[in-house]
Amino acid sequence: MSLSFRSAALVFGLAALWSASPATAETSTPSAQSVSESHYAEVENFLLSVLGQEKQDRRATAEAIVAASSASLEQDPGNVSTHLTYVAALGTLARTLDPSESIKGRYGSKSRDAVQALQRVAPDDPVARALAGVWHLEVARRGGFAGSFLLGASPQEGKALLDEALQADTANPMLPFAYAVALSAQDPKSNKSRILDLLGQCQSRVSLKPSALSDLIGQNAEHLAALLDSEQHTEARTFAENVM
Repeated sequence: MSLSFRSAALVFGLAALWSASPATAETSTPSAQSVSESHYAEVENFLLSVLGQEKQDRRATAEAIVAASSASLEQDPGNVSTHLTYVAALGTLARTLDPSESIKGRYGSKSRDAVQALQRVAPDDPVARALAGVWHLEVARRGGFAGSFLLGASPQEGKALLDEALQADTANPMLPFAYAVALSAQDPKSNKSRILDLLGQCQSRVSLKPSALSDLIGQNAEHLAALLDSEQHTEARTFAENVM
């Protein structure tokens, strides 16, 4: 299956942006507030291009963005925007791989190194904390005790980071949605109460930050909540494993 038209267009546009030189990509010095509001644009565009897409489309999009953002970071290693997108794309790519592919490609350690680099350049950023939290939970889910031990992942640390992200940013619907998805992929039945609470927060936040991504998050949150409400735990886990 080829990339959807929307995914292909976003990949082309993002790759072009990341390949631009600093002289062409920055025409003026933005204010602190504009940087704060705009440095999520790249990662949000990436998430818009993969959320709810078919596995092959998500993999192809993630591979392209991993390559483009990696090259961009070599030129501008302090760019928070690109670090955020690189971590998100690595996570999406890893979730499309089977365990043998992930081990062979060393995606666990690559993602760990990317998360650590992101935390160095943006230690207090809520989205950075959320991405780090999801990494901890995903490593624990996919790698078990051995994988967590080898990579230094901790479900408790992951939940703590995600809780901190939710408290630091009370408007972004992506934060509770990512948390809910990570818990659903682990154990939707045991985590049901917390997941539904997070999905409720997500729906409340959608109207606070209107955008195409927020609308898409709201639709997917509603679907996941419906699966849990109807006790379709296996379907909820499968959905969570493949939504982003």
